[in-house]
Amino acid sequence: MTAPGLPLRVVSPGRAVVAAAVLGAATALVVLTLTTPVAAPASALPDAGPGVPLLATGARLTARVCAVVVVGGLLVPAWLLRAAPAPVRVLRAVRVAAWAWVVACLLGMIAAAAEALAVPLPGAFTAARVWAFVPSLEGGRALMVTAALAAVVAGGSRLVRSPAETLALLGVAVLAVLPTSLSGHVATSELHVPVSVGTAVHVVAAVLWVGGLVGLALVGRAPALADAVGRFSGLALVAAVLVTVSGLLSAWWRLGAVAEAWRTTYGALVLAKAALLVVLLALGAAHRRASIPALRRGSSRVWWRLAGVETALMGAALGAAVALGRTPTPTRPDVVALPHGGVTTVDRALPAPTPWHLLIEPRASATGVVAVALLVLVVVLAVSRPGVDPRAAVRGLAAGLAASGVLAWLLLGGPGAYGSALLTVHGLRLVAAALLVPPLLVRAAHHLLPGALPRGTRSPVDAVLPVVLLVGVVLGSPLLGVSLARESVGTALVAGAALAGLPAALLRERGDRRWAAGLLVVLGVVVLLVLLTRPDAFAPQWFADLPLDWADPVRGTGIGERTP
Repeated sequence: MTAPGLPLRVVSPGRAVVAAAVLGAATALVVLTLTTPVAAPASALPDAGPGVPLLATGARLTARVCAVVVVGGLLVPAWLLRAAPAPVRVLRAVRVAAWAWVVACLLGMIAAAAEALAVPLPGAFTAARVWAFVPSLEGGRALMVTAALAAVVAGGSRLVRSPAETLALLGVAVLAVLPTSLSGHVATSELHVPVSVGTAVHVVAAVLWVGGLVGLALVGRAPALADAVGRFSGLALVAAVLVTVSGLLSAWWRLGAVAEAWRTTYGALVLAKAALLVVLLALGAAHRRASIPALRRGSSRVWWRLAGVETALMGAALGAAVALGRTPTPTRPDVVALPHGGVTTVDRALPAPTPWHLLIEPRASATGVVAVALLVLVVVLAVSRPGVDPRAAVRGLAAGLAASGVLAWLLLGGPGAYGSALLTVHGLRLVAAALLVPPLLVRAAHHLLPGALPRGTRSPVDAVLPVVLLVGVVLGSPLLGVSLARESVGTALVAGAALAGLPAALLRERGDRRWAAGLLVVLGVVVLLVLLTRPDAFAPQWFADLPLDWADPVRGTGIGERTP
């Protein structure tokens, strides 16, 4: 029995989280066993045997776990407990994990070279040609750089004295994660630059997210735990947003809209990671609504229970990530080069437009996925705010997801697919974004953020004016050609149209809102008539370069010849 008014004690909360981490690692090993292909040799070529791939997988998993512990340990004095000196036990854990990280990198070098040279274990450890071949491999060179940086962290952990010095050492540890993450699939991707940037952001954010939780476990039941959790909450929120957005981008860039690619082992692992991420985001919302307020009141039981489950799931996600690194990436047959030196904005295989195609034709737009994902994240974060009424949360969530669905259709559905090939679709998409998305966003904000809504103007004409100006500038300036050739500009204009439509949705009277909606419909009709009567007056060179005989503004061959 506990005395009234005293907080419930949790026996060894740090050990509970460490045990959860071990459970997560075990789950990761099961994932690796089930998903890592063990291919039999298809010819008479020599093979290194099953031991070498197992060593490579184990070394990679160990290196990831050690990196998380190192980053998490350095986060304690650098961020979580900035006003306090670095605890001795935390720096000792960082030093041990850093040296283990170095050893894991050395084992990974041996495994990579032995696999390339078909040298079986245990002879690979003593064969001079294996060690000599390591610098010839891209993965081997990356492991050498990571091992050197990890050794710097291990030695520096004995010298740091202030939070600023620890923060600098944390920067070295984060840099040490990147070389191995940017080799392999990333280095050979068709979209090398965006995939590399997305992967770097994804890996760094994930390491900070998971490492921060490990750092809190190292803090344990210290009196400063509540303050440390408060600092970690903000960091975790930013890291979760970056992990989600970069993960969606990386998956789309690698797999696209090709159904067969998503049915492969690689696609299944991506979907498994996505499912784990959804659960982790839900746990993060539970932390913000329940466990953090309880921790500030002096009760830590709920916090450590959720943290234990969260760490186990993160371990499973870590194993899936390692398995992804050992799984062949499906090829992207839809990645093609287009003229203008820009991003792919028109699919060469896009069928001629029909009402059905204009409705459901998918559009592989990376920036569109980002825009929709950001809107969904804002809605979820608003729903997870403490103090939101459950009924209002359900209604606000429904309205927010409906707005996200409409935006997804405009960017990733038929309007997005045909927007750069048909001027009418391009113009009407801007009007539709201003007409359909803002009312749903205002309804969601009314339920979730009632005090954040500004007072709208009383004039429907003034409210519609921003949309008129936006559409007029786009169609009457060189911005039209840029938006057709650059996927990011086109996405930004659709998002801008949705924002420009907010004044009309914020009108105080229902009748005024109806007048504003009617004016937007009239604007859409005017845009449609103008673009149908004079299509060749708008960015004609862009359409002339498209080998599509149905594209605007040229009717006929699509190469500059007009047919009667």
